[in-house]
Amino acid sequence: MIFINNKYTKWYKTIVNNAKNRILEGYSETHHIIPKSLGGTNNNDNLVRLTAKEHFICHLLLTKMTNSDQRRKMSYALWLMCNLKNHLQSDRHIPNSNTYDMVRRIHASVVSQSQKGVSKSYSSFAGKKHTAKTLALQRELKLGNKNPNFGVTQKPEWNEKKSIAQRGIKKPLLVCERCGSFVGGHGNYKRWHGTNCNK
Repeated sequence: MIFINNKYTKWYKTIVNNAKNRILEGYSETHHIIPKSLGGTNNNDNLVRLTAKEHFICHLLLTKMTNSDQRRKMSYALWLMCNLKNHLQSDRHIPNSNTYDMVRRIHASVVSQSQKGVSKSYSSFAGKKHTAKTLALQRELKLGNKNPNFGVTQKPEWNEKKSIAQRGIKKPLLVCERCGSFVGGHGNYKRWHGTNCNK
């Protein structure tokens, strides 16, 4: 069984069954009875039209009807409902501050649990490299006026702010294997020394 057998599942089924036996007028939202991330389909028997508030409540209930990785997925979906705006869903339910805080705490707790024992240095891209085609596309997307910094002049106050942020932070002192110079920081080393050293 996908869902835990508890009172929240019973409430969820009641909302869904009532919605199946009515015709909604005005704004409504399509809900997957079994969420797609849990194996649900786009078949009509897995879809139901709900009011915006019912849709939000159903997703809140789903976080209490599931556990483990399924609960993490349901928590993420609920968190997105609270934060993402969609022009096609202009009348989407907006939770009050107390409900929003409760959802935030649920999501934070679930994410924290899912990250226990996971290496902080882990990256899904670790050990992989972009293809030459991908690198060329990335470069093309940032050329000329496509670059978000194109034509932007650095203001003195920006430089001062960056300078203040770096004060008191000691950069590691590195030695260039080609010229023997002492270099402050990995950024300077990578840009001017090592394999790029012209001295």
